[in-house]
Amino acid sequence: TYVLNLATSLAETDLDVAVVCGSNVGGVTVEGVEVQAISETSLNSDNSRRVLAWMNDGADALKRFQPDIIHFNGIVPVSVKGGKIATNHGLLDATHAQRLYAKTLYSSYTDYIVCSTTTQKEELEASLGIKPSKLVVINPGIETAEFTNQPLQARDDALLFVNPFPNKNLETVIRSLKLIPDRVPEITLYIVGLGDEG
Repeated sequence: TYVLNLATSLAETDLDVAVVCGSNVGGVTVEGVEVQAISETSLNSDNSRRVLAWMNDGADALKRFQPDIIHFNGIVPVSVKGGKIATNHGLLDATHAQRLYAKTLYSSYTDYIVCSTTTQKEELEASLGIKPSKLVVINPGIETAEFTNQPLQARDDALLFVNPFPNKNLETVIRSLKLIPDRVPEITLYIVGLGDEG
């Protein structure tokens, strides 16, 4: 969603925009933007195969477009020409190997790294030693006018759980609902986003 929204916004500025992504979002159309999906089999396997898929199939797709600027938020084929701008979504769950990869990629092959918070920027400086001149903070924009808040007394009691991926431990949230009825007799759990549906 993040990448496709960004592509839509850039396309509205009369830039030629293309998206190269995993085929799990293949079939998604964005007006004025070509979406090129790469091998689903490789992308849905372990990390080493996903990296290889991006380095091979991803590089082929990017070379076909010959972009002036590549914006990415994960793996990028470093051999492809063009300025490179990364968006970092945090290193909270990153393994040691992923941190090493990020450090090499950001230090040697990336022109700028976009962080969504100052804290994230400071983390990349401290833990990866990235030069401050490469780091840019762009806060995620929210159109507050699109949302209205009801007074607290008028709201239903509810819990919201976003993006139920395994590492977010949805099972514990569901189990905790057994403890709530003593204090809150009627409560609704909303689960939003695609994740481990099982």
